Formats: sequence, C-alpha cells, structure tokens
Amino acid sequence: MKELINQIATDLAIYPYNSESNEEYGNRLIYCALVSWAKVQLLGASYTEISDIEKEYPYVSQRYISERLNFVLEGLVSTIPHSTNWLYINNDESNLKELVKYILQRLIFCYQISKTIRTSWVTMSPQKIVYFKNYELLLGGTEWNSSINGACSIGLGVWRKKQFKKDINYKQVFNIPNCNLKDYYKSLEKNVSWKESELDYDYEYFNAGKGIWHNKAWGKLNKKYIEKGISLIRKKDENYNKYNYFLLYYKNHIFLIYSLDQWYYKEKEISRIMYALDYYRGKPAQFKAKQNSEVVQVHCHSQLPNAENRILLMASWPKKTYNDVYYREIPIHIWSDVKEIFNGLGIEVVFE
Repeated sequence: MKELINQIATDLAIYPYNSESNEEYGNRLIYCALVSWAKVQLLGASYTEISDIEKEYPYVSQRYISERLNFVLEGLVSTIPHSTNWLYINNDESNLKELVKYILQRLIFCYQISKTIRTSWVTMSPQKIVYFKNYELLLGGTEWNSSINGACSIGLGVWRKKQFKKDINYKQVFNIPNCNLKDYYKSLEKNVSWKESELDYDYEYFNAGKGIWHNKAWGKLNKKYIEKGISLIRKKDENYNKYNYFLLYYKNHIFLIYSLDQWYYKEKEISRIMYALDYYRGKPAQFKAKQNSEVVQVHCHSQLPNAENRILLMASWPKKTYNDVYYREIPIHIWSDVKEIFNGLGIEVVFE
C-alpha cells in the first residue's frame, strides 16, 4: 500500500501538507489519480506507453472509460486512506460510480478532453498552454505525466512554473472579458438592444451591492426602489419551472429591458452580471478564506461564471466532498495567479 501511494505521489507530484490528515491527503491522491487515469484511457495503459504513434488523436467511448475507471477507483479506495464523508455522500456507496461520472464530465467541461461528433465518444483536446503571471496550466494534449518538466497535478489540472516569458493569455483561452468591471458595465449599457417596457410586478429584483449571497439577494420587484442604471430582474416561467432573466435599465423615469439570450444561461454569464452589479453599486462580493503556509481555503458562497469556474476546478481540490464547489483548497504557490480570477470579478477575498 505504501509503495503504491508513494508511486502515485511521485507521478503526480502531490505530497502531504503538514496541516492535513492522512485521509485528507488520500482524498487528493484519489481525486488526481482518477483524473490522470481517465486521460490515460485515451492513450494507453500507462504514461510510459504513450508513444508518438499513439499521439494521433485516438477516440474512446465514454462508457468504456467509465467501466475501466470503476475498477481503477475500487483499487484506489481499497488501498489509499480517505475520508468516508468525502467519498460517500450521504453514506451512499453507489457514489463510487457517481465520482467516475463526475470526473469525466468535469474533464470535458474544462477542455481537458473533448467530445467527438458522436457525443458518446471522447478524444484528447488539442494541446494548449495557458499562461498566467507566474505559472502555466497544461491544457489537453498528450503530455500528462505531472513529473514532466517540474509539473504537478492540482485538482483537474496540471501546472508548472512558467518556463519562458510569455504574455498572459488565460482570458483569451477561457473567453473572459478583457476589461475591468466598470467598462464591462458600460459595454452592457451601450451595446444591449433595449426595449421600453411597462414593467409589471411579476418580476423579482436582484438586490446588488447588499453584501449578501447571490441566491439570497432576490426579492419582489418594487418600482419605487429600483436603482438608476442597469439592474437584473427575473420572472418565473411556470410552464418550464425555470426563471427567465432580463437586464433592466432605468433612466429619466423610463424602464427599458433586454431579454438575456441562451449563451448567458449556458455559460453562467448571468453570474458575471451579478458580480459586476455588486461592484458597480459600491459593495463587491466577499469570499472568506483561511490560509497557512501551504494552502488557501476559499469559501465560494456564490456561483462563478463557467470561464472562471473552469480555472478554479483545475487549480484547486474540493474540500468537504468530491463534488464540493463551495469550499476549495488552492496550493499557496499558485495562489497569486488564481486570485486574479476573483479580482477580475470584483470579489474581495477576506482572510479570517
């Protein structure tokens, strides 16, 4: 058992923190080992079998990968100490298969692997290096051994110290607006196709800049208390049991609205609007964090846009359960780069 743990730790460059238990360390090992094995299924039985011939974009069915990973995970869980509550959510032992499914879906979500035209099949994503100020994220491609060139596995990603002086490109790669929040607000104001509306009272109003979690910031619309400028409103669609979201622009006692298109829903860009409105109203969102010499634990109480969430998933480990999106552990050595995604959303990270 000890030999296997040491080998995984060496291959993935994951080592225990002084502040964590053996089980917490095991959680991180299992998570990253499963991520690596998911990628290996596209290329061979082990890192050493990935030859130049095999780098010609093979493709494999998701079902095949899932079946293989189920056996891998059973072996990892039977060998590596881990936290039961982290792995078996609500004490449900069927969560092993759910973890495999989750990892595969998140790798697709993060552009590490890609669906083919036949959506039940997957292949490797084209290799791309994502540059931050100090570190670089290895995205897609075939060089997945974390020990290559001093790289290390973190969450769903592989990172290494920046090897050459390259321009920061993470915003372009992940389609993050390359402007500050004030300019983002102004771009909405200027570029949206506004239409005048009587504005009935069936809407809910997003109370921006109140310092509260986004899921608790909604209230019934009252025209008397609408802020000047841009606001966010929503209306329940009873037929489909979902909300439709609109931008509201109030100026000179006139109400103008714009119905957000499906891209905002699909990429969770509505969250970006919420953070921008918090910032514009003078009270940015705050995430609480704890820090020691090895890791930063951030409590992300509100949903991030997909673009920033992809980076976070590839730069951190889930804390409480394998699918925990609220409490994330970020290694201290990449924190100065990762915190830029919070800064870009106007989020103030407050250390306790």
